[in-house]
Amino acid sequence: MKSTFNFSAGKVFVIIFLGLVILTSYFIGFNYFNSIHQAKTQELDKLEAVSNALISGINPVELDSLMNSHLDSLEVSSHSAVYNKYHDLLRKCFLANELKSSIYTVHRNKETSAFEFGITSDEDPYFKNAYSDTPEEFHDLYYEGGRLEEYETERGQWLSVITPIRTLDGRVIGAIEMDLPFNEFLTGARSSLLQNAFYSMLFYMVIGLAMFKFIARVISVEKKQNKFEEEKSKLAEYRQHEIKSSISYARRIQQALWPDNGLLRTDFNDFFLINLPKDTVSGDFYWHHKVKGTEKYILIHADCTGHGVPGAMMSVLGNTIFNEIVVNYGVTRPNEILNLTNKKLINLLQQEKEENLDDGMAVSVALIDREDLTLQFAGANQNSVIVRNGQIIDLVGDKYPVGGAHYNPGRTYKCQTVLLEPEDIMYSFSCLLYTSDAADE
Repeated sequence: MKSTFNFSAGKVFVIIFLGLVILTSYFIGFNYFNSIHQAKTQELDKLEAVSNALISGINPVELDSLMNSHLDSLEVSSHSAVYNKYHDLLRKCFLANELKSSIYTVHRNKETSAFEFGITSDEDPYFKNAYSDTPEEFHDLYYEGGRLEEYETERGQWLSVITPIRTLDGRVIGAIEMDLPFNEFLTGARSSLLQNAFYSMLFYMVIGLAMFKFIARVISVEKKQNKFEEEKSKLAEYRQHEIKSSISYARRIQQALWPDNGLLRTDFNDFFLINLPKDTVSGDFYWHHKVKGTEKYILIHADCTGHGVPGAMMSVLGNTIFNEIVVNYGVTRPNEILNLTNKKLINLLQQEKEENLDDGMAVSVALIDREDLTLQFAGANQNSVIVRNGQIIDLVGDKYPVGGAHYNPGRTYKCQTVLLEPEDIMYSFSCLLYTSDAADE
């Protein structure tokens, strides 16, 4: 054995390892700008939805009459019930949606044709002040409505949604403007993506160090095995200890990607986890996310193809994909999460090519909504159960995993909804696929 690549197992593993590192790096880099766009669209969709909801609570005639009055900023808050009514409405909306910039109504002065502010969600009145730095596109959007993306004013860069306020006969008497600081948004999006990239690369570095040391030790022992049999045994023992230490450290890195138990205890006061991997690192992992501003919780349990290091590598990819889909893209419906995960995994591992990896994941996804007491479930080659009053309710997933070259890449997954009762208990597992029929047998 004259070189590393004469050792066939080492050659195959190095190729797979380097391939996964390159593909993961490409995946993170390629999706960066797309993730920014998706997250920006999601935020603008949210502002648009909030703005449309606000419109339904505004009487255009009252607001137009207020703007045509001769009250100023000091008088309006103490003498106008109409101003205080709509100021309270905007303020409640601002706080409830945790917005980062105030909500304004903007109006066109009939005498000067200049734009001016009307009612604001700020604590202090900001009434009939000139809107001096309006973007050029604002003039059309005032009457038509729409979005302003990445425009700059004296106060910085912004994303905005403009929604006209119309009378019953279609006359525009003003508009609601809702803003989002673009720099702050961009910083948050970058931070999330860079964190995923950091943890992925750190995990690969630890595993790579362990494997390359292993291969180097094998070569060294092979060269000396005829003359130094006793030394070979000692080196093998040392090598085994070193590998175990490195992989044990890799497991700590893998566990750092799992949900924090303290956060789980905050969201669920009664739960338990049993994790008994066959090897030090494994392909089984779980994932948790609370949808911001709601009482909706997403719980994911996945079982990746293979045991030990290969399965653990797949689990890192899976964790990264779920972060992208749920946290950055805002997808919450379980079957849509599986559909996107399937496509991303196939594209990442280039499984549309027959000679490429056939690895995949068995996944169960549950969306628990505490407000309407429902549970939505979708499974990819994995089931879950609900125990209710001693009876078992099966949550049966589809019979194929996400990923895998020999499956139809265009497959989709179904979603089922269950109305929950206060004493229900849900179990998700990968050690067996349990059904009530099997229990009867």
